[in-house]
Amino acid sequence: MKQECKGNRCANKKGALVVVVKVSVALFIFGIFLGAFGWNMGWCSESAEVGVKEDLSSHAALNRYGWFKELSAHLNKKQSEIDALKLRLSALGGFYKNTPFYLYSENHKKQAKLWLSEVARLKAGFNDLATRYNSEHAKLNWRFANMDELPKGAEKTLPKEYELLYTGKLSKVSE
Repeated sequence: MKQECKGNRCANKKGALVVVVKVSVALFIFGIFLGAFGWNMGWCSESAEVGVKEDLSSHAALNRYGWFKELSAHLNKKQSEIDALKLRLSALGGFYKNTPFYLYSENHKKQAKLWLSEVARLKAGFNDLATRYNSEHAKLNWRFANMDELPKGAEKTLPKEYELLYTGKLSKVSE
């Protein structure tokens, strides 16, 4: 666009119509981008809404409760197996009373070492499951630990969290 200037005044040869057309085109392009953005956000909110409805439905909550209940049963089973092996080790230690471990018979040494390795394996498995249980339960704000927040069809509350077991080296056979 050429402008003619006479003194302090400059006049556009094509006039105000050009400015109106340029502003209109710019607003039209802006509207297209805004519409495309709004349309995409509509898709996102719809899929998020469907996902939230599925997560919060009573069927999904009952399935989630079942998963936690099963994991809790596995943790209790591992704990009882650990306690049983510790009881066997303490019985073996009681058999030898104040005798150092190196004086045990070869068969008893092998058996004690086998039980100790089994205890270590069970503790590691317990800690892995307990970590998963605790982190998933924390995500739900311990929903299944409160009686008033249980899903329909659930019969009992679950533990809020499980303490991890010490996995260090056992110093004595009787531990």
